[in-house]
Amino acid sequence: MPDHPLLAEKLRSGAHFLLALLVVLFGVRGAGTPLAIVGFPLVVVGVVFASQSFGRLVRLHNLERSLLARARADFAEQYRRSNLPRQVYWLLLAIAEADGEAADKERRMLREFLVERFPYEDVADMATWDAASIDPRQAPLLAASVRALLSRSECETLFFWGCLVAFADGRFNPREHELLQAVAGGLGLDAVHAKRIFLHAKHAFVGSGDAAGGKRSEAPRAGVDVSARQRALDILGLDEHATADDIRKRHRELAKKFHPDRHQHLGDAAAKEATGRFREVQQAYELLLGRA
Repeated sequence: MPDHPLLAEKLRSGAHFLLALLVVLFGVRGAGTPLAIVGFPLVVVGVVFASQSFGRLVRLHNLERSLLARARADFAEQYRRSNLPRQVYWLLLAIAEADGEAADKERRMLREFLVERFPYEDVADMATWDAASIDPRQAPLLAASVRALLSRSECETLFFWGCLVAFADGRFNPREHELLQAVAGGLGLDAVHAKRIFLHAKHAFVGSGDAAGGKRSEAPRAGVDVSARQRALDILGLDEHATADDIRKRHRELAKKFHPDRHQHLGDAAAKEATGRFREVQQAYELLLGRA
């Protein structure tokens, strides 16, 4: 029997409902047989019993929804009153749990990740942040809440961190992809720009960042490694057919979006990461136009 009393009661009421339906079925089938004398009473008793059981199931379901809504509201209020590092931790934990409850190893990695990025006094009580699992479905709401505290560049950095967390266990599945898209929306990032940040995070995570590409209609510039060229195209969000004008136009666009603005809330480490992404855009542009 499940440990949760509400779930146990729902299962019990469901079993009673099914039993009542069987009684009704038995009574109906006996109506045209010598058992007809008991068939009608069985139908009546079964219908009454089934109605009571079903009504209890509905009440339990409504109670469960009410309790969940209250718990989410309490968590949202607790989240709103928490300091920024704790809010970031819970958002990243929700992303980590998109493919199942985060293991101790993932939580430890996440704590180490934040210790590297925030002053000690802001994360000194981090051991207490692990009290409960975070419903991944809350991640977009958490993202929208923390967005009010951050600059656009900081929202980009936070999404970059979320992508790194999704890659951390060595697996990346459709649920994580959908959740990251929803988190990007919560942080106010459009889908195209979020994809570019995702690619930056992917390249940062795998180190070399080499991406497999298909055949190209034109040979890469002399002296430019094919894999390096593909990586540069990925960073700029362009395909192999991009012209020099396409590259210049995209570079101007990304230079504005990726410019490392102040990171007064997420700290120096985040500012350095943003500068790194900005530098990647510049290097990709120079490599593709032969200016490296």
